[in-house]
Amino acid sequence: MGLFDKLISSSTPKQKKENKKVDAKPKENTKGNTIFEFASHWSDDYYASAVSSKTRYQVLAFFALTLAGLQAIAIIFMMPLKKEIPIAINHFDDGYVSVTPITNAKAPKAKAQVESELVRYITARESFSLNSYPIQFSLVNLLSSTDVSDNYMQQQSSSNQDSFLNTLGADGFRKVHIDSVNFLDRSNWVDKHPTGIPHKNLAQVDYTVTSKKAGHEVEKGYSVLIGWDYTGIPNSPEDRWRNWDGFTVTSYQNNQRNI
Repeated sequence: MGLFDKLISSSTPKQKKENKKVDAKPKENTKGNTIFEFASHWSDDYYASAVSSKTRYQVLAFFALTLAGLQAIAIIFMMPLKKEIPIAINHFDDGYVSVTPITNAKAPKAKAQVESELVRYITARESFSLNSYPIQFSLVNLLSSTDVSDNYMQQQSSSNQDSFLNTLGADGFRKVHIDSVNFLDRSNWVDKHPTGIPHKNLAQVDYTVTSKKAGHEVEKGYSVLIGWDYTGIPNSPEDRWRNWDGFTVTSYQNNQRNI
């Protein structure tokens, strides 16, 4: 070993310590740079994740809104297809339950025919003349269900002070004028039923009655809610001649109205 090498190797401990500090400084700078780069990458990743998550939720929200809009449009287009079908539910002792749609193939398809039968019934029931009263009384009972017929006979009973016979007597009369017939289940009923839509047989009929007795004339307005059904062609020839299609009134609610 030469003299120069010995001098270098024999440097003091203080110098060695300073040399170590000098060597350590670059390492500290490298560590700081690594932390900064890691934080920068973490921030970028977090921002990208947030943006991606926001975009994903926006896409899901737009998809949900589109789906809801399509459902609303489908419901709007399906509303005209809505129909109500009456059903009969039968419970048996063994637990068996049967559900059967109720249809009436005997009902007429023409609106004018039903209007004519309603007008005929109300005119016969609400008008009065002593000469025609027995015929009208018989016709109303023929065209009425059992409950409606019983109610009508109670109203026209001689024991009822408000019956036509007691209020008008032999000289009085009642004249009926039908003002309007409104079908409450389908106000836009045309000449034929749409396929699959049953008729619920309920109408409101407004009419005016002119009563006259002993030269005194009174005019009043009435509104009746009337329900009906068709029982088919009667077996009796006499009944069939007067009610060929089995038209039967099942409910009758009469109320006075202002005119």
